[in-house]
Amino acid sequence: MRHERATEETRELAALYALGMLTQQQARSFEIHMQQGCPVCEAECRKYERIAASIGFSGEEADSPPYIRDLLLARLDREPQTVPEEAGHETKAAQDSIGSRTSPAPPVQSVLFQAPGKAGKRAVSAWVFAVGLCAALAIILAVYAWRLEKEHNLRLQDEINAGAAETADLRAQIEALKEKTGQLDPIASLASKPHLQVARLIEQDGARSSLGTIFWDKESNRCALMASFPPAPAGKVYQIWFASPTEKLPAGPIQALSPGSNISTVAAPDNAAKADVVIVTLESDSGVEIPSTPYYAVGRFN
Repeated sequence: MRHERATEETRELAALYALGMLTQQQARSFEIHMQQGCPVCEAECRKYERIAASIGFSGEEADSPPYIRDLLLARLDREPQTVPEEAGHETKAAQDSIGSRTSPAPPVQSVLFQAPGKAGKRAVSAWVFAVGLCAALAIILAVYAWRLEKEHNLRLQDEINAGAAETADLRAQIEALKEKTGQLDPIASLASKPHLQVARLIEQDGARSSLGTIFWDKESNRCALMASFPPAPAGKVYQIWFASPTEKLPAGPIQALSPGSNISTVAAPDNAAKADVVIVTLESDSGVEIPSTPYYAVGRFN
């Protein structure tokens, strides 16, 4: 697979390949990948190979170890002490004048331009290898620290995203609670009234299940309905009736406080003081004067 651009994974793989830190199988797979034609990985590999090649020269110059001088002096002691022919006559004349007490001192040869011995070469090679090894370890540690930092940042980002999602969900729950609290305001305002009448609405289709409750403050003639009705058929509305033994008074269709709300307001009839039963019917949306049968739900005030 050819890469369109350099990624963190390709950079890391190229760096470890240039340092020789991959296993034989990993290195062979990377080489086959470049041979198959991936200019991105080839460019990254060349870049890190140049860096690895310059590792040995990247350190600052340092003084040679003290034992190098001892090695060089020991080599000088092993060299044969010869006297140049040109200086032989002068030396002989000097010896004749002062006596043959000591042998003539050989001239000191400069060691600065002599090739180092095997021991010196081994010392320099060990020093260069140590510098290169330190640089390679520094690169490996830097890559490892970078990967740790990346994983830490990813975990931190996941925690931030999770916290943001939890905050958004909590806000949605708070808003829903506020909406429900607002819907309950009509019932809460009636709950403490001394003349409050309550009736449970019982479904009349044979199931006899409870559909809700209606609250009626006879003193202020205000009503609130808390119920769960299925959507009315097309052209139909739910109609509320206040009934006594002698008459059934219309209270009008159910008016929802908001779409999807199960809390509704009801306008009780002015002359419904003697009503002891509330009836719910399905009527035409054009309005009727007499409730249709069968009743949808019925409830009796306490």
